[in-house]
This record gives sequence, structure tokens and C-alpha cells, in this order.
Amino acid sequence: MISRLIFFVMILSIYVTLLPPQNSFAAEPTVIKLVTGEYSPYSSDKLYGYGLVPEIVTSCFVEMGIEPDYQFFPWKRCEYEITKGRVWAAFPYAMNKKRVKQFIFSDPVILSRTIFFFYQNEKLKQFSWNKLEDLKPYRIGGVRGYFYENRFKDAGLKTDYAPNEKLSLRKLRAGRVDIVPLNEHVGWNLINRLFPNSVANFGTLEKELTTNTLHLMISKTYPDSQELTDKFNIALKTIKDKGIYSQILKKQPKYIESQK
Repeated sequence: MISRLIFFVMILSIYVTLLPPQNSFAAEPTVIKLVTGEYSPYSSDKLYGYGLVPEIVTSCFVEMGIEPDYQFFPWKRCEYEITKGRVWAAFPYAMNKKRVKQFIFSDPVILSRTIFFFYQNEKLKQFSWNKLEDLKPYRIGGVRGYFYENRFKDAGLKTDYAPNEKLSLRKLRAGRVDIVPLNEHVGWNLINRLFPNSVANFGTLEKELTTNTLHLMISKTYPDSQELTDKFNIALKTIKDKGIYSQILKKQPKYIESQK
């Protein structure tokens, strides 16, 4: 709690001399709860400022005159909390048809590129694919319940899912699967942490699985939810116009360990 307050106050101090009074959304700061999960380097309670996306969100909330209160839960619990309207938003989430019907989404907060990782496989170093069916000869890992599960099933791929990214990478390292889809930055971050002496043995396929945007996924039942969403989107545009957003993105090496 103390470190979160210190971090918020430090960012708030940047704006004190920059914002005229009429640009503030509220005369007095308000505290609003948001939930997220472990998705380093995008979000983690082990990182300063809780990671890359919380730093962006915090900067937006400073513009809004609101203090964010971040809580970390498993991802299913995050979705449950916003479904019940106990918190305003969860992040970072990609949009899909089901979620759009249930929740409000903010403007895009950051881009996410999902690629396939492999381990010590000379054949895969030379392999290229155009459609998912090209991957049928390989055993594909991943995380149970993630966006690609139905796509892989429809393509008739052989899959062996794990409960989380760490276990999925351990399966890859042990040779139980051939390739694993992961967010590019999340994957390299985990590889550097889990297998620091074997990083050079990992590689990626050139073609990405997806490139999409990550958002705040917002409760429809939280009080004044749409109004808060509109204000957040305005604040997000403001920090981009001021160059604050680009400065935060330049800090990515601080969150992402060196890649091989």
C-alpha cells in the first residue's frame, strides 16, 4: 500500500504545474478499484509501478484526478469481479465477440503480438507457415482457455495445454510440445527468468499468430461506468499528445529482460 501511494504521488507531482484547473475531471481525487493479474512485463505486483500497462493507466488516472487502487487476482477472478460490478475495470484484455457483449472496452492501451516459440529444433528454424493447418505435424502447447483454443481445434491441430504460461514453457523445454504461442514480450521475459542459461536455445517462428490491441475491460454495472470510460479515453489521448505515453513505452527494457 505504501509503495503504491508513493508511486501515485510521484506521478501526480509531474502534473501539478502542467495542468490548468479547468482540465481536471474532479476537484478532489477519488479512489477507484481496478483488477489485473500476473502478466509480466505488462502487469505484475513484483514490478515497480506494477508494470508497463499499470504505469500507462496510472498516468491516465492522474489526468482524471483519480487514484487507482490495483488488486491482483487470477484472471478468472478478475472477470468475475467486473461482472459483479465490484470493481470498475480489469486489464489488460483483448476484445472478442463474447466479451464485447458483456463488457465495455476502453480505447486500445497497448499492442500485443503473439508468436510461436520453439526450443532446440533445427527443423523449426527453417520452417514457415501461412495457415494454421500448416502446423498439423507439430504438437502445440499453450494455456487452457486462451483465445487461440477454439481456433486450434477448428484447424485440427494436436494440442497439449497447461494451466499457465510457465508450465507451458516447461513442457516446451522438456520436449513434450514442439511450439508454444505466447505474447512476444511475455514469452522472452519468462524464458529469461525460468531458463537463464538456455535462452540462446529458444527461438520463434517468423510469422505471428496474432497482433491485436489490449484494453481495459470495464464493468457495465459499476456506477457511472460509461462516464468513467469516456474520461479515461480522453485522458489516454491526452497523455499521448503530451508525449507521456511514448516516454513510458521507452521504459520497456526496464520491464523486459534482454532477448536472444
